[in-house]
Amino acid sequence: MLWVVKDMLDTTMSFISEYQFSDEQLSAMTDKLSYMESTHQRSYLEITKTGLETLVGDEADTLELEDNPEIIEALDQLRDNHSTREGIALSRMGDDTGDPTSRYEVKDDYESKRDQKNMIRLMVTDAWLNKDDISRSTALNTTFSELNAEQRDQLVQDINQLNTAEVPLALQESEEQNQQFSRFLTRTNTLAETDNPAALLQAEAQQPGEQKETFWQVAEFAGDQVDALVGVLLTSSEAVGTQLLENLSSSADSVQAGETGALQARTELVETLSFFSEPRPEEEQLEYLQKIAR
Repeated sequence: MLWVVKDMLDTTMSFISEYQFSDEQLSAMTDKLSYMESTHQRSYLEITKTGLETLVGDEADTLELEDNPEIIEALDQLRDNHSTREGIALSRMGDDTGDPTSRYEVKDDYESKRDQKNMIRLMVTDAWLNKDDISRSTALNTTFSELNAEQRDQLVQDINQLNTAEVPLALQESEEQNQQFSRFLTRTNTLAETDNPAALLQAEAQQPGEQKETFWQVAEFAGDQVDALVGVLLTSSEAVGTQLLENLSSSADSVQAGETGALQARTELVETLSFFSEPRPEEEQLEYLQKIAR
């Protein structure tokens, strides 16, 4: 389709003219693109364009990409990952219709571009904040692929709104980023661990407004036990769920303050969640949680 080709050319020209690539960097991009089919070429280019906007912003004139290889490396975590390029392409679309002749619901042009840009911003931000974890983008892409389009797009938008920094990512101090993106990472760290994001969002929705942040902090603290935690929250009374979150929030604070070791806290977490593996009266559950509360 000619409009797709034109769109790809416009995207390419926009970032080539604005950012200072070396000849080697341009050659490497051209070589990689030559081995991709059009859908993946388009994702690669959109990741490059929106990624540079996210990392560099309006400072393109003062920042040469050749002297800042970490910027290209962060983009490559996403651009060179087949499943991530596929996920970026699907973020333009609606739900799977199951019809082989028209597989995905079509969004209007504005929604399509907005939702894809939001997805790229989130993925680039997370890649920059987790430079040493090359598996990160695959884990997040898998999680987003298990949600319906409306859930996915809203979640991505909500997480991006937690980033209120005015300075582009690549120009921020590390200490500033740790403070600025703590709530962002609480979400993405949890999403990278869960195998059931729909249940995770259902459990979040059940929490009263003032408790939602505690929920995400505890979900992050739970790590690879997050789905077990969610299962307990979804099958327990409000009183039990509230007490459980309070207990685990206190444990997380204790670890952060250096009062409890991470291994001890994990052991206690597993023991607590194991207690709920068998049905028990609410009174017994509350008594247990109150007994072990810090």
